Amino acid sequence: GLLGNAMEFTYRTYGVSGPDLQVFTAVAFLPWSTKAAMGLMSDGFPLLGYRKSSYLMLCALVGAPAYLVIGLGVRLPAVASDDMQQAMGSPTPGLPLPMLTSLFFCAYFQMAMSDLLVEAKYSERVKLQPDGGPHLITFVLGGMQVAGLAANFVAGWLIQSVGPSACYFL
Repeated sequence: GLLGNAMEFTYRTYGVSGPDLQVFTAVAFLPWSTKAAMGLMSDGFPLLGYRKSSYLMLCALVGAPAYLVIGLGVRLPAVASDDMQQAMGSPTPGLPLPMLTSLFFCAYFQMAMSDLLVEAKYSERVKLQPDGGPHLITFVLGGMQVAGLAANFVAGWLIQSVGPSACYFL
């Protein structure tokens, strides 16, 4: 999606080497590995009497500021020419790398937890109405594929014409 496409370009502005990029990306993606634990937590410890909506709100409170700080805090050069390497050659990063990676972690935490909770919700709907289950799953997964494809097209254009920071605001 937008975040994943822009993240590599953002790290490039810091002059991060390939092996270090892999480490930072692995740390940022950790929330996707903990979805089972997040599911157990949301089911076992409801917040304010709700198992899903309260956790969705909490995730939004963690993720939205992370996107905003990444987008505003990383002062990236605007791409004026077609030569991406030339434009990325004079970076002006504004956030320390550990903070940037922590913010990416928070953004991916919001994405992973929201993904988990929405999956849990439509699983409940399928149990209530099993006949409509295949249609619901097809609708959800089809929508995700179309949105992902659109995000990839938009991300390429945004990164080339505006810069990677623009992807964090959509």
